[in-house]
Amino acid sequence: MNETWSTITPDDVLGEFTPTEAAILNHIQGGTDNLAAIVSRVVDAVRKAYLEGGRDTGDAGTIPDSEKSRALALARWQWLVSVPRLKLLQTWPIQRARGAEQKLK
Repeated sequence: MNETWSTITPDDVLGEFTPTEAAILNHIQGGTDNLAAIVSRVVDAVRKAYLEGGRDTGDAGTIPDSEKSRALALARWQWLVSVPRLKLLQTWPIQRARGAEQKLK
């Protein structure tokens, strides 16, 4: 069965927030933008899990569309915990969504 593979971007992660939330998050982060690096690490983790499972991978920098929602949840969580001032957004529903990370390992 052939899977469709595509990229995820920092804009995809920001799309998980309302425009107001995304603007606040970018403001809190100041001049630092670590979201691109986080997205890259998440993509690498998904691809590594596929390779270690003996499965084929798509083009470099892509993940299976079937894993996109879990990858976005993981990137969102890792971004939130990377900025200490974002503790108010580290809620139980978002943390529960982070559980997707464990399924990638």
